[in-house]
Amino acid sequence: MPRITVAISVIALSAGAALGTESSVPFINADDVHALGITGRGVTVAVIDAGIYSPHPGLAGSIAGGGVSIINGQLIFDGGAAPPGQYHGTRVSLIITDATGVAPNAKTLSIRIFDASGQSTVGDARLAIDWARLRKRRDPTIRVINLSLSFGLPGTWYPCTCDHVHAATTTALSEAAQAGIITFAATGNDANCGGIMFPACVSGVVRVAASYDDDYGMVSFESLCTDPAALPYWVACFSNIAEDCDYLLAAPGYDITVGGFAGFSGTSLATPHCSGVAALMFEKNRCGSLDAASARTTIFNTATVHDLAFPYCALSPQPRHVNALAAVDAVAEGPCSMVLGDLDCDGTVSLFDFREILRCLTGPQVGPGLAGWLCACADRGGAESGYHVPRFNVPRFMACSVQSERRRLPTPDPFTKELLPRPGAAGAHLYELGPVKAL
Repeated sequence: MPRITVAISVIALSAGAALGTESSVPFINADDVHALGITGRGVTVAVIDAGIYSPHPGLAGSIAGGGVSIINGQLIFDGGAAPPGQYHGTRVSLIITDATGVAPNAKTLSIRIFDASGQSTVGDARLAIDWARLRKRRDPTIRVINLSLSFGLPGTWYPCTCDHVHAATTTALSEAAQAGIITFAATGNDANCGGIMFPACVSGVVRVAASYDDDYGMVSFESLCTDPAALPYWVACFSNIAEDCDYLLAAPGYDITVGGFAGFSGTSLATPHCSGVAALMFEKNRCGSLDAASARTTIFNTATVHDLAFPYCALSPQPRHVNALAAVDAVAEGPCSMVLGDLDCDGTVSLFDFREILRCLTGPQVGPGLAGWLCACADRGGAESGYHVPRFNVPRFMACSVQSERRRLPTPDPFTKELLPRPGAAGAHLYELGPVKAL
């Protein structure tokens, strides 16, 4: 597969006091959801990015098994580990699952598509989306894809209907949605008021712009743009947006510090805030009927509408600001499973359950695994501020499942045979589309 140069494009700050997720998480009311005992447990977010640095202490216990790297069309079973010096995917993951993150008990599945020199292809990105969908057969907790990146040549933006741009990737995203996985994608950091980047413009995807979570005064982003008064809920001037753009959300993306990393800004940092909120929604509805389309509608319809003058782009309607508490409040509580051996709590002992039980029995930690075979109900809190979650399903996954997953097999799993080339995934069409860029 042809190679293309990738630009890592997180916007550096000119000034400001970094508040980080300690500010951004309460700003979207995710801390109120945590107070209800809902923290993303039992939900996995697939982070398609530059890999994850798993030794980071903020990610301890939060990395799901099954991570891979897809480089130049090759599927590599390396856990999706980040090459030295590439921390973009690690930042994204920390915003979701750090102790101060949006969904601190969720897990992230690392699917790395950037090689050590910072290159990728649209074909690799498409294969990564397919991997998340196919991996869900083994790990049903995968419900969210986070795409803090874009495809396209500099200066190439699209309206909010661009399914024709790269048919293979559009199909992959559609199939992921049909499998129950919701996708969030960054709109881009070009200060463009007339279009957003691919794949944020694909139908079925939730598009995410960056906003401010505090009063920062005047903020300038080098020669790109300047916000004369950066106020809470204002969309940052660097965010790409478009007229009449449906399912366009905004989330904190300015001066985000997390896990010891210095403050950075970008739509790539806003996107995992929304992905984390989706994880909270799916935890509450565990084993329920919440699918990707319903989750997309709910997170958008419950987002906050603010009648503020947008200092940079005078467009209508303005992006809605994600509201974690309202989104979770609008989701029905999932059913409770009491079936012995029902590890994924879907009410039946499925092929997934049998496979995991077998892997546990043949793994190094049989004892802890046996203790986790019963998926039980537990009290998840009570009434607080008019919000009541009387009882909620808490799956007790086998402790050994993650341990056994880390044992890399010499050959890929049988279902990876479905990772076949699609028309338009490489070749001339790839060059027409342009680089993959981390935002």
